[in-house]
Amino acid sequence: MPSPRELIDAYAHCERETRRHARSFWAALRLLPPGPRHGMAALYAFCRQADDIADGPGTAEARAAQLAEVRRALDQGRWGLSPDPVARALSDAVRRFGIRRQDLAAIVDGVAMDCRPVRYATFAELEGYCERVASAVGCAAVCVFGASGEEARAKARALGIALQLTNILRDLREDALAGRCYLPEEELGRFGVSGADLGRPAAGPALKRLVSFQVDRARRFFREAEGLEAHLPRSTRFFPAALAAVYGRMLSRIAAEGYDPLESPPRLGRLEAALLTLRVYAAHLVA
Repeated sequence: MPSPRELIDAYAHCERETRRHARSFWAALRLLPPGPRHGMAALYAFCRQADDIADGPGTAEARAAQLAEVRRALDQGRWGLSPDPVARALSDAVRRFGIRRQDLAAIVDGVAMDCRPVRYATFAELEGYCERVASAVGCAAVCVFGASGEEARAKARALGIALQLTNILRDLREDALAGRCYLPEEELGRFGVSGADLGRPAAGPALKRLVSFQVDRARRFFREAEGLEAHLPRSTRFFPAALAAVYGRMLSRIAAEGYDPLESPPRLGRLEAALLTLRVYAAHLVA
């Protein structure tokens, strides 16, 4: 069991990692009370660590094997015994906030799916991926935020899918050039879009229609997630609302640009995201 000093250092390490790799996310994180802030930093650092393994050097088989070892350590309760500060911090957060270990295992399983060629035949398959890499994070996060119950988890699941679908549209061309295609093959065929179309400098009419369809789908999941804040304490309820606002702005930008995320990827600058987050935070303070 780590000493109190070792735990303080472990959480500080996770906060530094969050600030270094996700400054817009950190802008919202620092508005949380200390306990939830520490828990969310540990959760982010864990997800980042898994992502770094999946996207790191070495063969796909070697990277998958590394993630499989993380998964076994989680299953066997060995992961928290590691001297790694991320493992120490998140293991403590699991105990403090009641994070379900199956959610952490699902995150690892989802990230491992990126170690093999990325192709999804149907939306049902893509939805399963989104549930692992995003919804499971949301379900762990609502524990940190102080929520319990299946309704909160259901809304966190919907929010995670909405966020991940937005990420997919934002990175459509970048992923295509890296040989990854997250849009379902059934839907590509239905709209008359080829995989090569996703790597072009600009979207043609068929791809724009497909992107419009995907934007509508993401917005439906955002609507399903509405009301999540009601399940959270006042001090943390702004956080999912801020995420929805930032990612909703991305979807609005895709629509405003004629549904062409290839030519104009809808990225928000750190200042814009921070101001939007502060606006949501202030609204929740007075609500």
